[in-house]
Amino acid sequence: LAFASFSDVEPTHPFVEDIDYLQKVNIVKGANFDPDSSITRGDYVKWLMMNAGFRDDNYKTEGKLRFVDVPLKDNPYAPYIYKFMDLEGMPLPKNGYVFKPKETITKREAIEWLFNIEGIAVPKVIKKDEFGAKDIVATSKIAPLVDKAIKLELLKPGKVSLNKALTRGQAAHFLNKIRTATP
Repeated sequence: LAFASFSDVEPTHPFVEDIDYLQKVNIVKGANFDPDSSITRGDYVKWLMMNAGFRDDNYKTEGKLRFVDVPLKDNPYAPYIYKFMDLEGMPLPKNGYVFKPKETITKREAIEWLFNIEGIAVPKVIKKDEFGAKDIVATSKIAPLVDKAIKLELLKPGKVSLNKALTRGQAAHFLNKIRTATP
């Protein structure tokens, strides 16, 4: 069993293997990982795109979309955010011009973006008697997404807290787990 070499990740942390994976594939590096802190939208998109194989710090978007809070120059997130948008990783924000890269991302957004980039199909119909989330109604519009995330072991059955902020450790778990998922 390998362990992440971050000074703030204990060998008993529930996501230690996932964090180790991110480190081994050079998505994250440094002395600290801060696994229980919320991840920003900018960091998540960068990790997501790197995990999908995109690693071009000099990428220039082909689209016309420009976010006022994501300048193209001297911004480590810009290539990843604009490639993400060029691939239609998320719908255009309602405000159209603000991405909010420094704000936290919810579990729901993170799963939606992950499934979009990885091509994971979400069935429209689920077996209600087998639905594993306790805080989501099985007939709700979001239930199929949650059901798929539980089946892929991104989320554990029970209370899923979909609108809570995603932690850095959970993000590592999502990205490591999706590697073995079949679209």
